[in-house]
Amino acid sequence: MEARRGLGNIVRDIYLYGGIDTAHYFFRHSRQLPERAAKIFADIIDVDHLLLMQTIRTVAADPRRYDLTALARAVDRFELLVSAGRAGVSEIMEAELHMLRVGFAAVGQSAFLNLFNSVGDILIATPEAGAAFYEPLKPEGHVRVARQLLALWQSDATVEDAAIDMVDTLIRAYHDQVIEHFRQLVAAAAAAQPRAEVSAVTP
Repeated sequence: MEARRGLGNIVRDIYLYGGIDTAHYFFRHSRQLPERAAKIFADIIDVDHLLLMQTIRTVAADPRRYDLTALARAVDRFELLVSAGRAGVSEIMEAELHMLRVGFAAVGQSAFLNLFNSVGDILIATPEAGAAFYEPLKPEGHVRVARQLLALWQSDATVEDAAIDMVDTLIRAYHDQVIEHFRQLVAAAAAAQPRAEVSAVTP
């Protein structure tokens, strides 16, 4: 609700006008608002996909231009955490998101990094997000993908566009599975919620 002189009180659509806190709100109430939560999650994953692929294409075009030492350390840390077999989903996701942050920073993508940081903590705090990320591809698979990309960049070889397009297709297929799995998780949780709880948080 917003007061405007001469117009009285205007009801503003939280989805249309909300900032990053809108995603936090819908994820916090994802079991009561599954459709909105799933839509915002899909939007976030789509943005994540665009940022990731743009960074991959940027490095692949001229890998010798960038210092990937910090990224290599982040990949090592991620692999050690996963291989130890003791970390929870949120800890694994936090390490993977840190690895991506380091990658964006290495390429000098400060705007990408700011946008990515805005949603990273929200995803870590949402149990359904972690479950969705690691259902289509287990953490060990995420390590293998990170290793393959890093090895490709460290080879100093220019990568053909066709090869990057193939990577794009594979990652897009994975992200689509993540989105669908999240939708199923929040829908199932919503079906188990009492009707009174649903009406109590509907905006």
